[in-house]
Amino acid sequence: MERKNGNWTIKGTEKKFGNDFFKVFEDKVIQPDGKDGNYATIKFVSGVSVLPIDDDDFVYLTKQFRYSAGRETLEVVAGGIENENPLDAAKREVKEELDYSKSRLTRYDTDKVAFDSNIVTLRSTYQFTRFIFARTRIDYSSLRSNLSGQLLLGWNPSPGTAFYIGYNDNLNYNGFNRFSGQFEPNFQRNGLERGNNSRAELCFAAESVVEKK
Repeated sequence: MERKNGNWTIKGTEKKFGNDFFKVFEDKVIQPDGKDGNYATIKFVSGVSVLPIDDDDFVYLTKQFRYSAGRETLEVVAGGIENENPLDAAKREVKEELDYSKSRLTRYDTDKVAFDSNIVTLRSTYQFTRFIFARTRIDYSSLRSNLSGQLLLGWNPSPGTAFYIGYNDNLNYNGFNRFSGQFEPNFQRNGLERGNNSRAELCFAAESVVEKK
């Protein structure tokens, strides 16, 4: 059935290609001048783009490799909408791709900066199968020159039941020993007590939710 699109008449539409991100359609049309023609359109899945700007007017971008460009590109935070409203999608994408906070303290008497701290968090999730997944998180604080990491493996055999095994580690970069106060160059793992230069934790957890009707 023919349908109008402004001064164009669409006689028919054929899908040429489609994947999880976009679809390509070709329309058989009658152009505004009355001639027959073809018109191709690309329909992308709904998505959001975010340009974060902090109180100091700094703008934050992400860098990632783009196959079509053959190189890393600087771009705004962006992603698809996953059964949510656009605002929630925008918040989720910022959390997933760019988790950043900044704190600064300035003395009133001298206007000198007492400390200037940046905290950056990187998160990633990989789904091996429908039931098995891995999650990683890395946090860095510039004030303490501290780097902490978490690795979590999960098994979700059925709705409401999950088993986890996790590993945490914590270290400083060019920081000071919290017991001796001495400067320690390069990466040094934090100790739990004096004489122990390692802080690593391995934990297990299981949870089950039962609904009563």
